[in-house]
Amino acid sequence: MKTRVLMSGILSVMMLGAPVLAATTPASSATAHKTPEHSSRIAVLTPAERCLQLEHQFDANSKAYSTSAKYKNARAMRSEGAGLCSSGKQVAGIQKLEQALKAIGETPKS
Repeated sequence: MKTRVLMSGILSVMMLGAPVLAATTPASSATAHKTPEHSSRIAVLTPAERCLQLEHQFDANSKAYSTSAKYKNARAMRSEGAGLCSSGKQVAGIQKLEQALKAIGETPKS
């Protein structure tokens, strides 16, 4: 009699515990299903971060273009864009920084 009660108790715990265990155990890579949102997460930058990113891109590439005839104008656009960004007008600053990069022949990185 004790064995039947014990076995039914063990079976009950196993049956009730299986969904909990399955929910907390990570799936193996063979059975895991990736959804598009997991496989292609894109970091979204704030406008201030985007300004800094474009400024750094311009600065990193400016030495290669410093002898270009368009460089002086592009450098002025870069300064204007950085000023707009620092004064709280990030959207206008981003546009100006992208123009500066395009003026020296660079594609703004996204």
